[in-house]
Amino acid sequence: MSKSKAIPAVLVAFAFGWIAAMLVALPTARAGTARGWEYRCFVVSGNPDEVAAAWNAVGKEGWEYAGGRGANDHVSCFKRGL
Repeated sequence: MSKSKAIPAVLVAFAFGWIAAMLVALPTARAGTARGWEYRCFVVSGNPDEVAAAWNAVGKEGWEYAGGRGANDHVSCFKRGL
């Protein structure tokens, strides 16, 4: 395709894409619409199986891991939506 034909083709494709984007309604994320989070932190120590059991227990209650610190006594924090 020659350069003189390629530029108009690209412009037409861009125009169709822009029009399609205007016609398709996408949900908009809005700041402040989330109801918030509830947090829970506790110290986890012991063997890895005990830690996994504790994390699985809170996971079954709807909590998700949010972070933690520590080497021997690990502070684990979880969150769930209100």
